[in-house]
Amino acid sequence: MSENNNEVKRITKADILGGGNNVTYIYFEDLGGELPLGSLTDGQVAQIDAVKGRGSTMGGSPYIDKKTGNPDSKKSNLTLNINLEKAAEAEYEADVLAVFYGLRFDERIMVDEIKKFKPAGIVKKIAAEVYKITGYDPKKKRMTEATVKDVKRFRD
Repeated sequence: MSENNNEVKRITKADILGGGNNVTYIYFEDLGGELPLGSLTDGQVAQIDAVKGRGSTMGGSPYIDKKTGNPDSKKSNLTLNINLEKAAEAEYEADVLAVFYGLRFDERIMVDEIKKFKPAGIVKKIAAEVYKITGYDPKKKRMTEATVKDVKRFRD
C-alpha cells in the first residue's frame, strides 16, 4: 500500500518485465571509467546458481523413521563432496555469466570476450556489482533486504 493513500498499485506485465531494462552506470577504478549494468532476471539467477553448484556433489541417503515416516537428520547418512578446483572454476563461470547478462552495451558482448577482460579480477568485481544491482546475494542464494525495500518502494 502506498504511504500517502490507501490505494494499492496494480502491477502490470510491463512493470514486472520492464525492470530489467533499467541501466545503472557504475564506476570501476581498475578500468578508469563507468560500465552500463542492469539487473538479472529470475531465470538468469537460476542459471547462475546452477553453474555455481557444479563443483559439489551430494551422496548418501536420508534416514526415514519407520514409525513416523519422517526423515531424521541425526541418523541420515548424507555427504557433501566439494572439488575445490571445480568449485573455483564454477564460481568464475557463474561470474562470467552474470557479467554477460548484466552488461548493457549497445552491441552484444560474447562470453569468450568477457573471459579476456583485463585486469585480472575485474570480472569478479563487475559480477559483484551486477549482483548488488539485482539485490541478490550469491553466497546466500536469496534476495537481500535492500531488494525487498526496493520492491516495496516500486509498489508504492
